[in-house]
Amino acid sequence: MISTDLATLRLHVRYDEGEGPVFVLLHGINSDATDWRPVIDRIGPHYRCIALDVLGFGESPKPSDIEYTADEHCEVLAATLAELGIAEKFVLVGYSLGGDIAIRYAALHAEEIRRLFLLSTPFYLPPDAYARKKFGPSFFRELLFKALWRVIARQKTKEGVVYELASGRLEDFSKAFLRTGDVSEHWDIMGKNLTNAIGAATFVDDLPKLSMPTVFALGVRDPIVQPDQTAALKRLKPDMEIRRIVGLTADHFMLMNLSERVADEIMADEVDHLHVAYRAGHGPPIVFLPPIDIGAPAWKPAASALSSENEAVVLDLLGFGGSPAPLSSHYSIEDHSSAVLRTLTKLFGDEPVKLVGHGFGAVVALQCAATSPSAVSRVVAFSPTLIPPGTGVASLARDEMVAEILAARESLMELARDERAQAVASERLERHVVPAMRSLESVTEIDAAGLLERLAVPTRVVIPREDAISPKEWIRGLAESKPRFELFEPYGDRQLPFVRPTEALSTIGDVSAGQIYAASIAKPVRGSRRTLLSAALGSANAQLIRRGLLMLLVGLALLLLPAFPLRLIPLGLAI
Repeated sequence: MISTDLATLRLHVRYDEGEGPVFVLLHGINSDATDWRPVIDRIGPHYRCIALDVLGFGESPKPSDIEYTADEHCEVLAATLAELGIAEKFVLVGYSLGGDIAIRYAALHAEEIRRLFLLSTPFYLPPDAYARKKFGPSFFRELLFKALWRVIARQKTKEGVVYELASGRLEDFSKAFLRTGDVSEHWDIMGKNLTNAIGAATFVDDLPKLSMPTVFALGVRDPIVQPDQTAALKRLKPDMEIRRIVGLTADHFMLMNLSERVADEIMADEVDHLHVAYRAGHGPPIVFLPPIDIGAPAWKPAASALSSENEAVVLDLLGFGGSPAPLSSHYSIEDHSSAVLRTLTKLFGDEPVKLVGHGFGAVVALQCAATSPSAVSRVVAFSPTLIPPGTGVASLARDEMVAEILAARESLMELARDERAQAVASERLERHVVPAMRSLESVTEIDAAGLLERLAVPTRVVIPREDAISPKEWIRGLAESKPRFELFEPYGDRQLPFVRPTEALSTIGDVSAGQIYAASIAKPVRGSRRTLLSAALGSANAQLIRRGLLMLLVGLALLLLPAFPLRLIPLGLAI
């Protein structure tokens, strides 16, 4: 009979260090979160790393009347994370048993996870999922391991030899190996985890349900997880990345044996730099984040004017301009802000910066301030692309850029499926399409009210009076009730910062007369908008046209040459 109320349990938080994007780390069986210490040190202080003792291990509660299923683990984990006040999406990392818990948690709480990283996580396939090659040995190996977990679990009740040794002559060794002071109590908990969380893992059922970027990493010498069967996981989730780690110690204990390599693999998908489109001047740093429809050049006049007394920097957002555009990224607002914060650290160290953004760039700036307030001294958000509570995405459709993306979606997808386009420019298409589409989708998922509520740095939202798209009334209400939060409503439309930089700079604050004058003589950016469709298709069409012209010229040359051997024509076409 179960008397423990899972809702009252909380996991022991062994480490909660650093500031910035959040990583939650779950260890394996018969261990505790101290295994993550070298990994946390390697990741560094610019991420918030939370390493927990899993339920039943370390300093966490060890109830004897529960079954230690993955769902029970997840219930207590969810309550613990909620109590820690984690509001933004986080990266969830699970090793071995922790991986089986992590994938279940990701399936149940997909909205909380930015990225999932599974390390040496046991999985058991149904017979029809195995590859035909080596089917017999692989399936037998799986049955053997499941039986082994049951045998170990029953050793105590059956008075088995292994348990007798562990609790008798080898008790001191067992206590050190199992990290426990009570072998008897620990054996029951270990047995239930082996049987109910690992042996009965819902890994295969949960994997296709996952919506977040997922990496499965394992060592090629792992005796528990089968490297040769990971291809089956790709069939279940085609966009999952499989990483096989090589080395003499690349076995099931990589977290302990190859901690630095594990940390590097976890961080491999964290973009640590964005392209600096413009940088000039000396003084207090000010960083501009562009809208995704115009791009970084739009901010150059304003940045150039401020560079006389500030170090002015314009960044390309993740996936745009010269910045990295990883296809594995979901381009969530957390992905964008994480990339910006890491770039700021590389550029300015621990010095806080003023962030100025427009449209989607303004939302990224707000997210950066909410995530890492010590890195941001002030935020100025021009016409932020936010959806007020209860209005829905239709309110954004009035935005020319958003409407263009929505209208172009089907055309772009059709072209992406076109064999001619794929043959010459599929990567170019993806390079333009994926970041824009996913970034737009991330706007619809933002909790705008929660984002603005978490802001603790001085924030100024600038919405020109002729801007009929931004949620002016809603933000005006927030400005009246929230300290250090203000709304400016200058004359002009949404393009104010780019066509009239003088008026835009006057709303930023802490701007001198000399900088205002420099802005007044700067040449504003006009006509720089390039539609998403033309940007995405331009390279594909150009490639097709170039190929067509080349073939035409070759054909004309063959026709005009009087004594050209006809037998060479098939050879030339083949080449």
